[in-house]
Amino acid sequence: MNSEMGYRLLEKYMSGYIDLLKEPTNENVLAAIRKAEGVAAAFMPSGNDRVFESRILGAIKRNFETAEETGLDTNLTLKTKRIIGLMGEKYLRTFFLDFMALRFGVGTLNEHHLEREGAPFFHYLVIQPNSECNAKPRCLGCFASKSRGVLDYETMDRVLEESIELGARFTIVVGGEPLLEKESLLQLFGKYRRMPFMLATNGILVDDEFAAEVSRLGNVMPVINTPGLELMTTQLRRDPKVWQDIVNAATTLRKRGAAVGFASTVYAANHKELSSPEFAKRMIDLEMFIGFYFEYGNPLGALGHKPIKGITLTQEMRDDFGRRVLEISGNYPIILINTIEGEKKIGGCPAARAGMVYVQSNGNVGGCPIVPQLNTRLNIHNSSLREILQSEYFNLLRVERPMCLQSDNFPIRLQEAAKLS
Repeated sequence: MNSEMGYRLLEKYMSGYIDLLKEPTNENVLAAIRKAEGVAAAFMPSGNDRVFESRILGAIKRNFETAEETGLDTNLTLKTKRIIGLMGEKYLRTFFLDFMALRFGVGTLNEHHLEREGAPFFHYLVIQPNSECNAKPRCLGCFASKSRGVLDYETMDRVLEESIELGARFTIVVGGEPLLEKESLLQLFGKYRRMPFMLATNGILVDDEFAAEVSRLGNVMPVINTPGLELMTTQLRRDPKVWQDIVNAATTLRKRGAAVGFASTVYAANHKELSSPEFAKRMIDLEMFIGFYFEYGNPLGALGHKPIKGITLTQEMRDDFGRRVLEISGNYPIILINTIEGEKKIGGCPAARAGMVYVQSNGNVGGCPIVPQLNTRLNIHNSSLREILQSEYFNLLRVERPMCLQSDNFPIRLQEAAKLS
């Protein structure tokens, strides 16, 4: 399906979905779901991989069938129709053609390709164009604050091309602040129109010109770093302008029709607010369709970080946060992704279980921002991505698949494996 002919055939077939979803009525969405069931079956290598088809798609289908029978929408049908409306035709095309239709069952599909091809294969790339940031002060405990480096356009271009050859179909762009490299990134987004990108940004450099371009491309979803509502954001970032930057960025992107979401680091101080109805309502008011929660973890490694006491979640806080997110997700029409719980569902760390590869701003390639890869042997400036993925470092990740790369002495073992690569 990576071939030009295969892509064009799928594009022609999937155009029927897009036409139906331009007007997301209950009847049209249900018709699209029924069409999707046949496509999903064709792309699933085994029954174990039918996560999307059996769980998510099945739940959406049942809810729309109920809505059709009763004439009453559920939260899930309202949520689905709102998301379709906010995404628009170009984003729907990217979503169906370049992400969902080709990559079901993240963890088990990765294993399937490893067993079949005996070659490194992964699902999504995380790339860090830079480690600098224009927000002063930086976010509390910023993992990038001690790292150094900038990836130029030529390097990022080569990494993207190699990652696609190896099977990646989704790229997350992080910083520092990625939009300090705005020109290079827009060039990259334009060249790889079939690659969906999620761009993590503080929003300061989002202007009308940028919003218009990402909307035109339809393959870039900015997610804005949002520590909380106005008071909490100011407390954590100590700059009253930060909240207005968030609002301005979201408003500018939506005015131009770009899909937009939020990304929040969860600390002890903000975990209740981030999981509150008030927060969800405000994100909905800003027309965000999705939100991601990442638990703060003290960064490890030889980057000069010292653990900050009192800001990490206790297990009680973690459990409470998970319950609250589930509750507001069930009552409000916005997708909320709690990555803390998500890792449990795929059986562990995305780097080890779901095929995540992280290219640091200095070129080193590892699995996780919190556990930086320090050995320059595994560096994109020295080796191809395929060679790096065949190293002892990544072999250890694939074989042991820990729940978290910070577990026990695993970071030390990883660095030892990197030396043998």
